[in-house]
Amino acid sequence: KYGQTGTHSIYNMWHGNQIMFHVATLLPHSPIDPQQIEKKRHIGNDIILLVFQDADVTQSFAPSTIASHFIECVVVVRPVRDVHGKTARYRMSVCSKRGLPPFGPSLPEPPLLTANNLGRDFLYAKMINAELSAYQGPSFVDKLKQTRLALLNDIVSQIASDNSHNRERRKSFHAGSSGSSSLSVSPGEKKAWRRSTRTLNSMAA
Repeated sequence: KYGQTGTHSIYNMWHGNQIMFHVATLLPHSPIDPQQIEKKRHIGNDIILLVFQDADVTQSFAPSTIASHFIECVVVVRPVRDVHGKTARYRMSVCSKRGLPPFGPSLPEPPLLTANNLGRDFLYAKMINAELSAYQGPSFVDKLKQTRLALLNDIVSQIASDNSHNRERRKSFHAGSSGSSSLSVSPGEKKAWRRSTRTLNSMAA
């Protein structure tokens, strides 16, 4: 809305699921912020982190590189080139937080995906199931309980407030009709009551 996430991203509709990525290289770059806090905020608040490594990178990606309370699973993909230097397959590795329930599909052995729609489908299925599993993990279970409890408390407070207001209105109504209540009735409420009484009388006549 305010341009904090940039103008372009990667989006796909897959089996009824809308998939949108926070792509680090497409997020706005701040020339005055050497730590790029906005980029970290968006990526660090995601549940699943997808890391793409170049084929020439020899060092394995360490999940601890990005400190986050929200990221539950890290998926690392690296292209594997054939003898002609073309990407034929992708090597995939998955790391999840302790306590996360198992999720499929299981990685093949060796963990290589074909560079076609089958490989893409496997990646999407793995990431979506990882997110669904994260909702059952200890971190999210506690957060969901707190959120639901807060929502229920808000509902109970609203209902209690509405009931209290309705009781006061009924007392004011009886006070205007009988004068037996000690609650004060405003001139406007008395006028509205008299107008309603006249309307009822005319309907009865």
